[in-house]
Amino acid sequence: MITLAPLDGANLSEANLSEANLSNSSLVGVKLNKANLSRATLLKVNMFEAMMSEADLSGADLSKSNLISAILGGTKLNGANLSQSTLYQAYLIRTNLSGANLSEASLHTTVALLT
Repeated sequence: MITLAPLDGANLSEANLSEANLSNSSLVGVKLNKANLSRATLLKVNMFEAMMSEADLSGADLSKSNLISAILGGTKLNGANLSQSTLYQAYLIRTNLSGANLSEASLHTTVALLT
């Protein structure tokens, strides 16, 4: 199994990470604006204050991940698995969550205007 170095603060905007496995990674403050993470595995990832505006996370597995204060404006999360994730104070304006699994997710004080 490959262990990734912490990617905290990295600028991965517009990167193609479709189907990537970044499970158990630290992505604190990472910039993933307009990145393609469709069908990616992001199980137990720390994405505190991550910026993912207009990213494609459709079908991604983000279960048990930390998305506290994450910016997800205009992000595609349709069909994504967000079960048991923490989205405390996350920003979900114009975010597509159709078909997403939010079971047992923590959404306290999350700002949301969904499409």
